[in-house]
Amino acid sequence: MPYYHVKDTKLFIDDEGKGVPIIFLHPAGMGRKVFYYQKELAKQFRVIMPDLSGCGDSENPSYIKYGLLSTYAEELVELLNVLGIEKVILCSYSCGGTVAQQFCLLYPERVKGLILTGGFPIVNTKPLQWEHLLGLHFIKKSPSFVSNVISLAHTRDRAFQNELLQHMKKANPSVWHQFYVESYRFNIVHDLHQFSWPILAMYGARYDITSHYHHYYDELTSDVFFIHDAFHELPTLNWRQVNLLITGFIYKHGLQE
Repeated sequence: MPYYHVKDTKLFIDDEGKGVPIIFLHPAGMGRKVFYYQKELAKQFRVIMPDLSGCGDSENPSYIKYGLLSTYAEELVELLNVLGIEKVILCSYSCGGTVAQQFCLLYPERVKGLILTGGFPIVNTKPLQWEHLLGLHFIKKSPSFVSNVISLAHTRDRAFQNELLQHMKKANPSVWHQFYVESYRFNIVHDLHQFSWPILAMYGARYDITSHYHHYYDELTSDVFFIHDAFHELPTLNWRQVNLLITGFIYKHGLQE
């Protein structure tokens, strides 16, 4: 079974393909299943998809010392050590980007490139604030309701909907809630100047989070793309465009070497 003991916590990962390693970081509560269609990339690259602790098939965190995001960053660097990987491309979706960016701040020497799908450096728009606040409310009241809403939003395929739903039901509600709390408070706007690697930021053109792109475009040397007629659920509903952009980004910047 693809389990690894990291920081005394048993983490489940999918690890497929060969070549430059890409580690995929999921949003709060969703688990690795949201990247189902990104497994296609294993034909060209090494694709590593963990369930962060407290999510999916992984155990709950054995400890949370300096906050959940920092704990996740520590888990990830230890996972890379276990796998014998020196540098990695981080590919995140939604608030999984808070984990990716926290990792970049703590372990910049282990980063080869950063890919943000619907990512943000701060929660400062009304829709994104309300999304977090509603999530915090309903995760406490009814995690199963949140799981149903999110799984329905991410695919029209009934079988895949059920797979996502059942996987999300495994998440620890307390960990899920804390993930949302720390994502809501996340703010690294004044730290972005430290990011020195190639960055790809992707957004659905019909989702209000696109207003965050200027942080990456203005402050950094980044590739920013808007996917036409798309909302937020890019890895599942617009996976062909996402996979093409990831592949093009890696070859454009020579990260495959």
